[in-house]
Amino acid sequence: MADPQGVRAIFEHMPGVFFFMKDDQGRHIAANSATYERFGIKNERELVGAMDE
Repeated sequence: MADPQGVRAIFEHMPGVFFFMKDDQGRHIAANSATYERFGIKNERELVGAMDE
C-alpha cells in the first residue's frame, strides 16, 4: 500500500475533494483537511483507527 500521508498530501491541493483511506480491516488511516472540516474531526487522533458505525 502507498504511504497514506504521502497520498493525502496530493489531495490537500484539490479543493472540494473529500479523501480518506482505510486499512484492510476497515479502520480509517488517513484523510485530507476537507474531510476533517466536513465531518467535524478536530485532529488526526480522532480519525485514525476509527471505524464506520
